[in-house]
Amino acid sequence: MRQDLSFINVTPETIEQGLKYVLDMPRKELMGLAVRSRKYVENWHNPVAIAQRIKDDIDNVMMTHNF
Repeated sequence: MRQDLSFINVTPETIEQGLKYVLDMPRKELMGLAVRSRKYVENWHNPVAIAQRIKDDIDNVMMTHNF
């Protein structure tokens, strides 16, 4: 999950430089960042996938403990 993060690290002190960096970013690089960001959200925040992982975890516990 962590390696999939696609963000620009800024602090209150560096926000101006961060914004300039994004505004000056070549269109191809900006679009790549956008695609990676969207993919991250779809992968890690997909409610159907999250529900399936929780269901799988519950099923595994139920089978392991013979409930």
